[in-house]
Amino acid sequence: MYKLSKSKVLGLTIFVILIARGDLFAKTIPDCEIGDAVFRYKQYEDILGVGFHHAGIYFCSHSKGDEVYVQTEDPYYIKITGSDLQHSVIEAVGYGGPISCQPFVERYIIYPGGYKGAYNSGTLDAYKRRKIIAAAWEQKGKKYATGNPRHPFNEKPTDIKSPGNSFRCDGLVEYCYEVIQYRGIDSGGNPCDNYGFFSSWEEKNCWFFGIPGIIHAVSAAFFVKKDAFYPKALLARMKKASGKQLSTSPQIFSFDLYKDGKEIAEGGLLKKNDVVTVKTFVTDGDKGSGIDRVELYYQEVYGQLLGKGTLTLITTLDDDEDIGKESSYDWTVPSTTITFLDCEVSAVAYDRTGNTIRTV
Repeated sequence: MYKLSKSKVLGLTIFVILIARGDLFAKTIPDCEIGDAVFRYKQYEDILGVGFHHAGIYFCSHSKGDEVYVQTEDPYYIKITGSDLQHSVIEAVGYGGPISCQPFVERYIIYPGGYKGAYNSGTLDAYKRRKIIAAAWEQKGKKYATGNPRHPFNEKPTDIKSPGNSFRCDGLVEYCYEVIQYRGIDSGGNPCDNYGFFSSWEEKNCWFFGIPGIIHAVSAAFFVKKDAFYPKALLARMKKASGKQLSTSPQIFSFDLYKDGKEIAEGGLLKKNDVVTVKTFVTDGDKGSGIDRVELYYQEVYGQLLGKGTLTLITTLDDDEDIGKESSYDWTVPSTTITFLDCEVSAVAYDRTGNTIRTV
């Protein structure tokens, strides 16, 4: 028989860690939740001390967008299959490609210039986060535009935020926050006359106040004012909106085991081939990214001298949840295990940004 040991809860929130290995970075995890805006410098940022920056929408813990399902209608459900914990962002890439889902590390960490962090409006809940993702997802495949009237493509300032047609990187972020009807404060200290972080006048005059035909860095250094609409200004306004994002762990509210409909107390005995119902309630709260999956494990305990056996996966409950729910799984105690040993049963929960909480 087994003497059951139910584990205690230990939360783990993962922050940004950069480990250089030549030209390769180890796994890097953004300290944010889905729907937050992530920023980095442009490559030529520091030549003149002022620059454009680059922005995107943090997507989820999976680096491959084609393996994630996004429902673009209410309630904007998200389903991650087999997260690789490498992370991704939806962004207006540039003239090298259309709006697409890109690996976070490649675009924001390894890319020259430097990661500037994640921000939002300071008003996001779980529902708004999913709606932001759905809004960005619907614009995949649309073209990139700077809005420069003298660019070889003869663009218009409105092209930097033209749903269904084109976006600049900051225009995509601005649009997604307009969709959730966030209304920011303009440069004069007044509520914007439209949704988003910038007023309609600021958006109309986004291209260097009518001074076209100059590369981003020079224009930004000499002509862009603080109230112009461009990525660095967007970052500043998100900061002012108290939107600095810190990622949070999911929570395991309950973790219980049952046999024949009765709860098994800690220290209770289990036999080989017993059928045990494992129930756990996991949530990421009403302001988090939602639950990706819950993994259930068992491990034999040989005693203080011999330690523990191999931590063995029982199953993965991969029913993504927007906030949380109770999961139930019927586990049959393996017939190959050794009799008269303690057995620990535990759970590990992952949210959609890769943060975990585990019972130990």
